[in-house]
Amino acid sequence: MNFTAREFRILDLLIERHGRVQTRERLRARRGDEDADVSERAIAPHIKRLREKLGPAAPWLETVRGIGGRFRDPGDHPTADTLPP
Repeated sequence: MNFTAREFRILDLLIERHGRVQTRERLRARRGDEDADVSERAIAPHIKRLREKLGPAAPWLETVRGIGGRFRDPGDHPTADTLPP
């Protein structure tokens, strides 16, 4: 897997704070755009590409609608019953 620097920074934050929801604003700041006039919605394409690159591990990356995202807690094993639609 080859991540861009921005994707890596986002993934690093999500894993570092696993199990806890991170706001789009916090993800945007980690992405390196805290001083730029960039929409918080600009995070979505990065999350989408991260999921594609994570392949079978993609279900561990969860979007929390209207807030941001989280990397599931290691004790929260995703199964077919708990995966987002």
